[in-house]
Amino acid sequence: MSCRLLSEKERGLGNGIQSAGGMIGNLLSGGAVLMAYPYLGWKGCMAILALGNVY
Repeated sequence: MSCRLLSEKERGLGNGIQSAGGMIGNLLSGGAVLMAYPYLGWKGCMAILALGNVY
């Protein structure tokens, strides 16, 4: 979709922003799951990560 919306000159920047957003999202969600680990345990954290990958 981004290739359709962006011109050829804008695609490099668009790809960089898209990749950075994904990495920041992984960092924040992974940190949140690690903070929840003492309360949810291993199975609960794995369930959250699995659900996050589905949606």
